[in-house]
Amino acid sequence: MVISVGLLGFGASGTVISVYREKILSKSDWIIPFALFLSGFFSAMVLFLSNNIFGMFDSFLLFIDSEQILLLIITYFIFFLPFFFGALAIGMIFVKYIDQIGKLYFFNLVGSGLGGITAIILMWNFLPNEIPVILSLISIGSGFLLLPKEKKNILAVIGIIGLMISSYFLLNPTELNVSEYKSISKTLNLPKGKVELIKSSPYGLLSVVSADAIRYAPGLSLKYQNEIEIEKVIFNNGDWCGPLSKKVKPNEEHFLNSTTQALPYQLSKPKNVLVLKSNTGVNISHALNHNVSEVIAVEPNAALVDLLKTTLARDSDSLFFDPRVTVVPIEPRAFLSDGTDKFDLIVLPIIESFGGTSGLFAVQEEYLLTVESIQKMWERLSDDGMISISTWLDYPVKSPLKILSTLVEMLEANSIKEKEMHIIAVRSWGMITFLLMKNKLTQDKIEKAKIFCDEQLFDPLILPKEIQVERNRFNILQDTSLFTFIDSILIGNREQLYNNYPFKIEVPSDNKPYFSNFIKWSSIPILSKLYGERALPFFEIGYIIVILTFIIILSASIILIVLPLFKLRRGRIFSLKTLLYFGGIGMGFMLIEIVLIHKFIFYFGNHIYSAAIIISSLLIFSGIGSYCSAYLRLTSKSLIYIILMLVGIILIYIITLDSIIELTLNFTYLQKFFFTMVLIAPIAFFMGIPFPTGMKFVSQSNELAVPWAWGINGCVSVVSTVLAVILSVEFGFTIVMMFAVSGYVIAAISSFK
Repeated sequence: MVISVGLLGFGASGTVISVYREKILSKSDWIIPFALFLSGFFSAMVLFLSNNIFGMFDSFLLFIDSEQILLLIITYFIFFLPFFFGALAIGMIFVKYIDQIGKLYFFNLVGSGLGGITAIILMWNFLPNEIPVILSLISIGSGFLLLPKEKKNILAVIGIIGLMISSYFLLNPTELNVSEYKSISKTLNLPKGKVELIKSSPYGLLSVVSADAIRYAPGLSLKYQNEIEIEKVIFNNGDWCGPLSKKVKPNEEHFLNSTTQALPYQLSKPKNVLVLKSNTGVNISHALNHNVSEVIAVEPNAALVDLLKTTLARDSDSLFFDPRVTVVPIEPRAFLSDGTDKFDLIVLPIIESFGGTSGLFAVQEEYLLTVESIQKMWERLSDDGMISISTWLDYPVKSPLKILSTLVEMLEANSIKEKEMHIIAVRSWGMITFLLMKNKLTQDKIEKAKIFCDEQLFDPLILPKEIQVERNRFNILQDTSLFTFIDSILIGNREQLYNNYPFKIEVPSDNKPYFSNFIKWSSIPILSKLYGERALPFFEIGYIIVILTFIIILSASIILIVLPLFKLRRGRIFSLKTLLYFGGIGMGFMLIEIVLIHKFIFYFGNHIYSAAIIISSLLIFSGIGSYCSAYLRLTSKSLIYIILMLVGIILIYIITLDSIIELTLNFTYLQKFFFTMVLIAPIAFFMGIPFPTGMKFVSQSNELAVPWAWGINGCVSVVSTVLAVILSVEFGFTIVMMFAVSGYVIAAISSFK
């Protein structure tokens, strides 16, 4: 939302500055500043309206409370308003001054690009509920630049009212309401629960929470009888991040020693440990408790690292001041790809959440859990090294099966045949820890694992097949199909299980890094029968919301754009070529943008940074391409050549982009920023030419079709944003890029003569 409003405000202001600079605005163009005032007004009001007037939409209640569907549509409409009026102002400028479209489009795109960068800066200094209000002032200020003599006083009053409303909400920001089903809400319901500190950044909104009854002990043994110390905890955007951890001395009791996560320390004595996504430091504390020589903690959330090492550092005895601990604020995959240091133990954070996440992260990339990532970890293990991965035991079982599938297929890719001799797993009442061993399991380690299970009342889940053990002894499962599934993946027919299992448990890859996406559309009738229609959506609520969004946007597009076009066609205002051309370039541009954003999340280790940098780079260099097109005398034939050249560049990106990203992962953030701009520049430059050139051709043949060409392009772009997510989840990023190629090919075929 913040980046989008930034793009809107600065894009509109860039266009306005161009008009003001050229002094081409007509005295009667009062609707343009009026639309800008309304865009700014609704930008300032959007949070207040969506949270208070009609009630807040809650995704957790979508399939329980039928009113939530209406609230979802209303929420979409409220967020639609500032963009509608902003686009109206920009579109009217484009239509009225089509002869200068190249320059106008340049200022629009460059302004939008600067808006994306500005949004990042604002995120470091203001809370999320304050930023849209600040950005609303950009749109309102732009409106004042274009006040015409006609109706000037009335418009000025409207603008002043808009400024007053923005100022009010800037001084009295709308409170951010959080779903009652979010982790932070449940914690604040505990006795004396309160938020002690809030820190905003592009990495999210960090909240430090305290309460008398907070206890953190994931998957704790039923045998554990001692008291768990009260801890403050941190949430990121309302989701669990972890407790504030203190350094525990060697041989002192550590609660994680009574969880399945202690397995690697029971089998050997690692000297150097790599903790990936260390969060608040629980796994660091656990490693220090076992007297390791060195801990490398990799945490991509730089704001969290800063908070833990400064504001929340308790005293000089903090684990972050321990000389054995080195905290590296970098994306884990970047760390794994850079360097050759070997580690005795690599620890990953707990997968999923207790009780499940209702599929909220079904469309969130998780590059740490792809098969390529596990391979990188494997290469960084010492001769006797181990990889420890723990996950909550969900039901129906999904996460443990997908993790095991990934480990097994990685071993097979390394030509390791006796896979069961390299994997060991133990199970508590609600958690499973998998241990991937570089060397084969020895009899000594097998015996230590069995003793560990007996002492802590855990059950061995995976041991070599010749070892006879009871797998359902202490933590009894009524449904023992888990054991059958585990055996099928490990030593049976995995492909048959993949095909027959009602959920996706195939291995995630960098091309499809959606670990938490499990739903199979073909299995919906079976799942509905087993669990009931009302329970079904909670398996993949995040993905289902994306599907609903696509349906709503597509329906609105048909009603507002497609149906009127059929009527206009009879009046010779609209042609099929217009639809295909502007629809094709709109789809191509947006699909490429979305894929690049998703791929560079892996590169920058942060969704917001990736979106801001990619969008800004694309828009700025597309703007340069648009500006150059104003001085080129392009014909229909030369435009086709340019589009085909763009198609060729896209195909080169498809082939080489992953390798380029991999080779430059060790760059600093500043180096990555400039390198990304250089990398994006060629494709973005040519992407900026088709739209303004096409608009010129349309205006020459029929000026009345210009607004519809603008509308088609914008409409298809919005639809393609959601379509890109669906296609990437189902088929992978490569297929999405091929769809982008098809969009530009369609545009080339339908190019004007």
